[in-house]
Amino acid sequence: MKKKLIVFDLDGTLLTSENEITQESKETIWYCKEKGFQIAYITGRGTIKTPPKATL
Repeated sequence: MKKKLIVFDLDGTLLTSENEITQESKETIWYCKEKGFQIAYITGRGTIKTPPKATL
C-alpha cells in the first residue's frame, strides 16, 4: 500500500499573525486525515521561535 503524505508550511500558510490555525485550515487538515493522508508540518523558524504544538 502506498503511503500518502501532505506537508504544510506553518509560516504564512497555516499560522495567522497571532500564531493560530484558522478553523478552515483545521477542517482541511482533518479532511485530509480522513482520506488517509499522513500530515506533517514544516517551518523555517528556529526552535526557540517555533510556537508550541497547535491543537487541531
